[in-house]
Amino acid sequence: MTPLDFMIRTVVIGVTATIVFDLWNLLLHRVLQTPNPDWGLLGRWVRHAGHGVLMHRTIREARAFPGEARIGWLAHYVTGVAFAALLLLAAGPDWARNPTLIPALAAGLATLIPAWFLLMPAFGHGFAASRSPIANKIRTLNIVGHLVLGLGFYAGALLSAALH
Repeated sequence: MTPLDFMIRTVVIGVTATIVFDLWNLLLHRVLQTPNPDWGLLGRWVRHAGHGVLMHRTIREARAFPGEARIGWLAHYVTGVAFAALLLLAAGPDWARNPTLIPALAAGLATLIPAWFLLMPAFGHGFAASRSPIANKIRTLNIVGHLVLGLGFYAGALLSAALH
């Protein structure tokens, strides 16, 4: 696979997976009234990280920045593309040409590691939402959501294979 082919496949897979993840969250919000992810808080964290502050007692109480919602949405999609790149590197060019479901689902579940052990503690929620009174509900929604992200990786890989 050429570097250009790798980059195109990575973007197609990552953006597709992130869109699928966002549509899933929208469906949950409309059907079950779950809160939508606030990507502005991710943008706030990114801005604070740029100033050397990685951990917060609670990200909601941290100083807000102008444009943090745009930064958060951009970071959300860049992260999806970065995870797609890792999936392609791990699964290899044969998988990119003939995608199968299991590596994509495994990659989706693997994305829980940075979510639970980096982002949630940095936001002040504790490891895997351990500081939340509804930690098990959050964990369940996270697991299902990241499996849906894995389905999105698979859908993006099928799309990418069809385009090539």
